[in-house]
Amino acid sequence: MTTDRRTALGMLLAVSTAPMLAVAQTAQRRIAWFGAGRGSTPSWPPYLDAFRAGLRELGWIGGQNLALSLFLIEETSEDAERLAREMLATNPEIIVVHGRDVNAVYRVRPECPVVFAFSGNPVDAGFVQSFARPGGNFTGISFMSLDLVGKRIELLRELVPQVR
Repeated sequence: MTTDRRTALGMLLAVSTAPMLAVAQTAQRRIAWFGAGRGSTPSWPPYLDAFRAGLRELGWIGGQNLALSLFLIEETSEDAERLAREMLATNPEIIVVHGRDVNAVYRVRPECPVVFAFSGNPVDAGFVQSFARPGGNFTGISFMSLDLVGKRIELLRELVPQVR
């Protein structure tokens, strides 16, 4: 069987571009949003909307290169840990969780990164080793931690020097 020059070039081109096509068709990045909600409506829609908008600004578009899955817990539900296990079964690449539901996610010990917004002290809760160096795969922000009160006062004095 003889192969002419055009056929050989075509085969070489097809073989050499196959890896580029595979990269172009990579799977969507998988983010799991875990938190309180009722049915299909999250209790924190402004935060979820802002999160989606921020992702869009960074070029992450739902349905194109991003799959954002919502795992919403009824506010009175006591089976948050079960839902957290179901969430882990979907193999998210990163988990975003807020409020008291950080506890449920922490208990199921995910291996992927977890970003949280928590109203307590994440160090005391055991989610992180310290504010400066969280260690492990949990990181995030704390709204009400007493350890940060001094820093908040310092920032307030910088912003409004007449405050005593």
